[in-house]
Amino acid sequence: MRRACPLTGFHLVNTTLAFATLTFLVFAHPAKISAQSVGYAFPVDDSSAVIGDMLTLRDGKLVRTDKPYDNEIFGALQNKPALLFKVQGTVNGRPIVKDGIAMVNVTADNGPISYGDVITSSKNPGKGQKATKSGYVLGVSMGNLKEGTGQILVSIKPEYAEITTAVGAARLLNYVNESIFRTQRNPEKFLKGIQYVAAGAVALAAFVLAFLTFSKAVVKGIESVGRNPMAKGTIYVSIVINLIMTATTVGFGILAAVVIISF
Repeated sequence: MRRACPLTGFHLVNTTLAFATLTFLVFAHPAKISAQSVGYAFPVDDSSAVIGDMLTLRDGKLVRTDKPYDNEIFGALQNKPALLFKVQGTVNGRPIVKDGIAMVNVTADNGPISYGDVITSSKNPGKGQKATKSGYVLGVSMGNLKEGTGQILVSIKPEYAEITTAVGAARLLNYVNESIFRTQRNPEKFLKGIQYVAAGAVALAAFVLAFLTFSKAVVKGIESVGRNPMAKGTIYVSIVINLIMTATTVGFGILAAVVIISF
């Protein structure tokens, strides 16, 4: 008869106690859990940002969020995370949590926040709010806020959250809209994208025109040589002319595309 290992019960009791302690800390002492977050040191270009503020990446700089569903949500500013990674070459970086559990400044302007609600940015600089529609979010609430402003634990994972958008064409259009809006925030990139689209369209149009107009004439000319050998000299000249016209048309299309891109 096998005897039960006396350590099994001991490990089970330890595991249960550890889980109970963690649960107690989450609900009774959330600030202690926030210290278990992993942070990354980045320079913050907003001097008014305080601990718990949500940050966004705007024009290459980290500043406080100031609009709902910001599509560049970066993370939350923290004080002393348990583990801090410093990015090589970064000077005077401040701890920012991009993935994990951390205290976040929030407001109940968009409705009371409950455990499990999705948290996004708000019009109040640096403060999060309850997300009520699909869009970019910071993470999921692990606390409650009935009214006013305050700090709650948030399980941070910046991403696009599907809350109200139905599956199908509406979702696709929403993604396209977000992508265009993200590019429009940098006018130079947006105009460059338009240039590439226009250049591609011109090159494609030149190729299609050359194929439909001159290339077909070349094929018909080759067929004509077999039917009328006596006129093959004239036919060959016609074929050569059409080949030159095809190459010229394609060449002009490529040249126009290059000019559009380099303009």
